[in-house]
Order: sequence, then C-alpha cells, then structure tokens
Amino acid sequence: MTSEILIMNKNAIVMAADSAVTVESSKTYNGVNKLFMLSNNPPMGIMIFGAADFENIPMETLIKEYRKKTDFEDKQDILSIKDDFLKFLGENTPNSDFASRIESGLDLFKQFIVPKMKAMDAITLINFLNSRKDNDSPKFLEDYEDVIKQYDDSFKNMIPDNIEEKFHQDIVPLLKNIFFFSVLRTGTGIVIAGFNEKDMFPSIINFNLCVNNNGKIEIVDCEKLLNYDGNGIFPFAQKDVINTFLTGIDLNMGDTIVNYFNNFLIKYLDELRTELNSNKKIKDKAQPAVNQVLDNFVKTSPKRVDEFTRSIVKLKEDFTEPILKSVGALPKEEMANMSESLIHITSLKRKVDSNLETVGGDIDVAIITKGDGFIWKKRKHYFDAELNPQFFERDK
Repeated sequence: MTSEILIMNKNAIVMAADSAVTVESSKTYNGVNKLFMLSNNPPMGIMIFGAADFENIPMETLIKEYRKKTDFEDKQDILSIKDDFLKFLGENTPNSDFASRIESGLDLFKQFIVPKMKAMDAITLINFLNSRKDNDSPKFLEDYEDVIKQYDDSFKNMIPDNIEEKFHQDIVPLLKNIFFFSVLRTGTGIVIAGFNEKDMFPSIINFNLCVNNNGKIEIVDCEKLLNYDGNGIFPFAQKDVINTFLTGIDLNMGDTIVNYFNNFLIKYLDELRTELNSNKKIKDKAQPAVNQVLDNFVKTSPKRVDEFTRSIVKLKEDFTEPILKSVGALPKEEMANMSESLIHITSLKRKVDSNLETVGGDIDVAIITKGDGFIWKKRKHYFDAELNPQFFERDK
C-alpha cells in the first residue's frame, strides 16, 4: 500500500510519495521508489501506486527503460507521452493471464461480499449490488468473454440460500460487474504530470493499468486535466486521511452521520405516530387524517435524507474551497512542505490505527515548473552519495 499526493497551481506541480511496500498483507518494508523523473524537456514526472510490478516486471525497471530509450523532444505533450508509454509496455511485457487474475481475486471477493449478503432478501440484495456497480464496463472485457463465462457457477454459489432462483439471473451479472471492476483496479496505478511544451499551465493524467491484451495495454479510470489554470490537491492510493483534511469530515463518518439521520427520522415518525394515535381528541376525530399525513412523510423521508446528504456534500465543498484558494497563492517550496506533511499525517494515522504500517519510510518530493523543469526537493538513496559520484554524472 502507499500514500501519494499531487498538489498544483498555475505555477507549479508538486508530487510526493512514501516508501512503504506491503508483502502478502502481512509485512511491510520501507525504501521502495514510487516517484520518478520522466522527462526534463518537457518537464514531466511519474508516480506509481498499487502493484509494484506489471506482468511480473518491476515498474521501476520499466519506467527507467522507457526513459532511457525515448526521445522526449519528439513528444512534447502529456497525451503523446502517455500513449507512447503504454505502447512501450505493450511491446515489452508478456500477455496477461486473465484467468489467473480471476482465480486470485475470487476468494478475496467472496470473503468480502458473502457476509454482506447473508441477511438480505432478494430486493434488498439487488438494490445493494446496484448501488455498487459501475455503469460502463470496459469494452475490452468482451475479448475475455469465453474466460469469464467459465466462472458463472462461482458467482451463483455466492448467492445466499434464502434467495429464490428466479432472482439469480439479475444478481449474477451484478456480482460479476462489481468483481471485475475490483479486479481491474487492483493493478498498477499511474500518475503522469508536467507541462506540455506549448502550454503555460500544468497537466495531469492518471489511470490504472489492467492487462496486456495481445500487445495493447488496457486501462480503466483514466482522468485528465490539460493546461489546467486552477488549483488542485489530488491524493492517490490511501486517500482517506488527506480527504479528511480537505473536507473536514472522514468519509466513513459522513456516511455514518447520514445513516444516523435516516434512523432518527424513521424513529421520530414512529414515535410521533404513537403519540398522536394515543391522544383521545385525535383518536376520536382525526386519526385517519393524521395517519395519512404521517404516511406521506414516511414516503417522502428518502427525499429528505437525500437533501441532508447533499447538505453534507455542500458542507465539504465549503470547507475545501478556502484550502484550494490558499494553494493558488502558495510558493512552490510551501507546496512541497504541504505535500510532505500530508503524507506524514497519513503515516501517523496508519501507525496508530492499524496493525500494519502501510504508509511510511522516507518521503520523496519533486517540484515541476515550466521554467526550472523537474527538481528533486527530497530524494532518498539506498547508497552513500559521496561514494557514488558516477550515478549523478550519469544523470547529467
């Protein structure tokens, strides 16, 4: 696991990453490189998160080989670099064994989803799964349709025994959708950021590597901001602590508050009904009308919960706005300090709330500007710099 952040305004981009790596969810080590200079002309940096390997080849090796073999002066914008990098990966990594990806993910998915489904009836379960599905399935999954069909029985076996078989045809596709999106997002995340040659403002693009599909690297969740003249704070991988800093409310806490409000509303309406129905004057004269009014309130209570949820979202946006405005005025050195501090806070949180310190170690920080290019603010080395001058001569 990891924690990474990118902060940018009109003048500069700051990228920062920790050094922790988790092995088989049971042990962590520090010292891993996740942030690299990609090019100095145009100035571009690249960060990786999630899996450190792609098709059993270390991403650090792939990035450095790509950098060594590429003439970046021919590729002066971030989209060209992204497409060329994917082409390089397609040509230099083996085809993916998609069946193995499915096999390795099914047990974990079953452990996660089955306990959540046990106490649900069919309609509740379908609504639950619909709330977690992705609407746009990647087109490339059609190329693996024959492989995917082999696992239909595995998804049927996840359905609780109390669910009638007539609902299975609706539930299985939903389970498959949720599963395959979760598998596709367990690969390597890539963040590329910098300045296009012809642009005055920074650009960023991030995506998840999925599979090598016969030489074509398939990706999901591709997002980009090109020649962006605003301010931004973008966390990657473990985002929760940084998002809490930005919004003022932890994501789980926000969901819990909404649930409490929903339960309070239901309980209050029930108590109000009991109180009104026990009143003799109402019971004798207006009980049907009162119950009709209360029934209408019960029917519209989901809308009131939605309104409350939107209020929470607006509250978060109002809390975030002054922070982003401040980022617009920060000098690049302060942006670098801010990025490092946010990674440190995440590391501290993991140290006290988890058995595994999945964020930690030295923090690498880089600053990218249009005029100065890619500058290391902090960079760890596994060797003594004074004993290895040839390393720095090579990078000149």
